[in-house]
Amino acid sequence: MADPFGGRSGPGRSTWTGRRRPARILARRPRVLTTTTELVDRPERLEFWESWNRRALVGLHCSSPVPDAFLASSTQLSVDGTTVTRIQASPHAVDRNQQSIAATPKHSVFVSVLAAGTGFVFHAGGLRSVRAGDVLMYSTMQPYLLGFEQDMDLLIVDVDLVTVCDEWGVDPRSTAPRVVPASATTSAFASALLSRFTAAPPTDAAPGGGDERDVSGHDRGVRGEMLRRACRGFLAGRTPADELYDRACERIAATACDPDVTASSLAVSLHVSERHLRRVFAEHGDRPSTRLLDERLGRAFGLVVDSPALTIADVATRTGFGSPSSFTRAFGARYGRSPSDVRGAARLTSPGP
Repeated sequence: MADPFGGRSGPGRSTWTGRRRPARILARRPRVLTTTTELVDRPERLEFWESWNRRALVGLHCSSPVPDAFLASSTQLSVDGTTVTRIQASPHAVDRNQQSIAATPKHSVFVSVLAAGTGFVFHAGGLRSVRAGDVLMYSTMQPYLLGFEQDMDLLIVDVDLVTVCDEWGVDPRSTAPRVVPASATTSAFASALLSRFTAAPPTDAAPGGGDERDVSGHDRGVRGEMLRRACRGFLAGRTPADELYDRACERIAATACDPDVTASSLAVSLHVSERHLRRVFAEHGDRPSTRLLDERLGRAFGLVVDSPALTIADVATRTGFGSPSSFTRAFGARYGRSPSDVRGAARLTSPGP
């Protein structure tokens, strides 16, 4: 089997007590954690993978048809407080049974999308196939067996069970394993998640393991609130308010650089009252004006850092601010420094020719 992980490694500390080569956490940042079985002695890889799952994800038993050839890699990061995990591995199965639940209870619902490979989920309700593009949802407090027949790429969003049941009103009985067939919606969900793991190129690293990625800062990945809303849609079904909120956010992203766009004009373009639009945004913990400002400031930050040929006034004009002074005030309130200070710091830290 070809190595599915690219054969790159980064600095890290040993986290394994195997007899020979230690496994390493290959990248540790405040928001990202990467590990692999590649550096573990072959007979100990399954045990290591179980140990990692128990610490970082959920307690379970792992098996493989070819244990000595088992390879697995994981990258875990936080998106505005929501944990997202990407697992790439050779064929294997994981079993979370009653003993695992009792030994390592975890009150979560995993909303996962299979980006590559094929598999199945076996639980009290029967056996279901899972294909690339499908979304799979299951509670970690109910037994399940997941199997993957090919090299796989799985993206997992960890949602607290209290949020799912109390805030979203989902019946706990409906959190048993369930598959949503591949569609345009599941494809968009997978693409948004994958964007978090490809937001920045890997740093230089020695061969033989994983890589380090910078996912912090002002990337174009999915926001945490949008991620949770997508999960809620899969679990509880989308509401008209959800649809309107999504359309409004898309419209803001498309028109934010127009200085004439306001909450009022946004409502008119969506054929709703401004009061109703504000109410829908409030239901999602947001405000139209805040989202519009976020979009403008995010784009402005990128231009300040990456386009030194533009003056600060040019940046203000290109990102929808009425004047350089209003832009500078908003920028300083958000980032704690003026645009000029941020640009100066970027110049000092940028690599030389």
